[in-house]
Amino acid sequence: MESISGAIVSIFESAPILMSALALASLCAFYMVFSCVWTLKVLARSPSAEAFARARRDVFTLKVLAGASPMLGLLGTVVGIGECVGASGSAQAVAEGISCALLTTQTGLVLAIPEWIAAIVIASKIKTLEIEFNASETAR
Repeated sequence: MESISGAIVSIFESAPILMSALALASLCAFYMVFSCVWTLKVLARSPSAEAFARARRDVFTLKVLAGASPMLGLLGTVVGIGECVGASGSAQAVAEGISCALLTTQTGLVLAIPEWIAAIVIASKIKTLEIEFNASETAR
């Protein structure tokens, strides 16, 4: 049985540039999740129109990053299938191309799904806080 660190290394070896791009996009997205959560805490304490605008920008950035992950995974699929086509009949090369295609696609989806869920939940919470803020402003 292969260790987890060995499995991660083998995934990165299958398509190092694409997997590095996926890792970078994912790190940026998870940073944006934490930034959005921090902004939600600020909004809950002291809501303002500027803070809501920043929160919406952060969620937009998170959605863009979450959309990039499956696209990078799809690019890995194309690269892997390209390796299969150019394999010149070698079963080992075809297997490596298919492995690259499947691993990059899977990684892109595994990273994108929680990012999208976070973006949807955070956007919903921002909308709720904004409705409450506007209602309190109208009541004044």
